[in-house]
Amino acid sequence: MNKKIFFTFIIVLFFSISIYNIAASNIEKANKLKFENLFTQETNLIQREVDINIEILESLGALFNSQDNVTREQFNKFVFHPVTEHKSIHALSWVPRVSNGLREEYEFKTKKELGFDFMIKEKSPEGKMVNVKIKDEYFPVDYIFPLLKNKKAIGFDLSSSKTRLKTLN
Repeated sequence: MNKKIFFTFIIVLFFSISIYNIAASNIEKANKLKFENLFTQETNLIQREVDINIEILESLGALFNSQDNVTREQFNKFVFHPVTEHKSIHALSWVPRVSNGLREEYEFKTKKELGFDFMIKEKSPEGKMVNVKIKDEYFPVDYIFPLLKNKKAIGFDLSSSKTRLKTLN
């Protein structure tokens, strides 16, 4: 009788281990599938947000290409909705190309429009904003929304940063 009980025990143990392994494998496959689905959903959401941001930037470019003189008020009205409704957009700005020959006139006009001191500037090695060195052309941050949160960026010459200069070219 002991042999029958032992043999039955071995068979039950074998089947229990087999059922456990099958169940564990199925759970692992289900978890992997859930993870892949979540990953795909998140990837699609990120891609959708990137596509929307690119579309907003392209429409902003179209605004400036469609008119000779976009005012600050027009710019602010145009970018208000994208900045306030899209969490991934913290600010939008327009950066003109200014030749050295037009720099003085540009700085004067922009200072008058803004109502506060304005100069084209760059970061010094110490990290302070200083008047930019003389060169052929500049890419200063001009129109920016929201202005108050980004006032320090106004006038910053993007071409004064090697990384940003590569992007501009």
